[in-house]
Amino acid sequence: MDLALDHVIVAVPDLDDATAALERTTGLRATPGGRHPSLGTQNRLVPLGKAYLEIATVADERLAAGNEFGRAVLGARDSGPRFTGWVVRTREIEQAAPTWQSDVVSLTRDTPSGTQVGWRMAGLDNVRDPSRPLLIEWEDEHEAPAFAEPTHPVGRLRLDYVEIGDPARLLGTWLPHIDHVVLTASGQPGVHAVNLRTAADTRIVVTESSFLPG
Repeated sequence: MDLALDHVIVAVPDLDDATAALERTTGLRATPGGRHPSLGTQNRLVPLGKAYLEIATVADERLAAGNEFGRAVLGARDSGPRFTGWVVRTREIEQAAPTWQSDVVSLTRDTPSGTQVGWRMAGLDNVRDPSRPLLIEWEDEHEAPAFAEPTHPVGRLRLDYVEIGDPARLLGTWLPHIDHVVLTASGQPGVHAVNLRTAADTRIVVTESSFLPG
């Protein structure tokens, strides 16, 4: 099974506040993403070099309350910024999906320029289990945010690794090795931190607190 880390999802109460805080604390700049018309959410994107951060918030509360992804993002209104999931990429989603014990669904994002980006995803019904990754296959990888240039005010970046909590040690029993993913038995399940390096080899660590308004 050919899998690669695609992106990490962080839900926030307010996109402007969260992206301003991220740039202030880390030097990373988010770009406009768009709206998910069927999920009731909207996002901004932070390219990391063959992966990205998705910063998501609620655009339509009624729609968001009607699906698992939207409800996960809604939770940030009370809890504050929080990592809600991570996503791995494949070019064979139909063959890989049974491992996720999930149906494959088609989704789109309406961009600010008026275009539409499409993909297929598995695992959305388990999205509120932060220990399990979602699975994605892009319709056109040329449009996929993971492949955008990772250049920011702090300079050009490369992804070092994403730390994933797996205290029950379950992921290693069914998930193949994925580059840039490090599992730890300590702490809570799910994403703990995103570790990056600049061209000057300066380390940047993105945590939930990186998105807190100052």
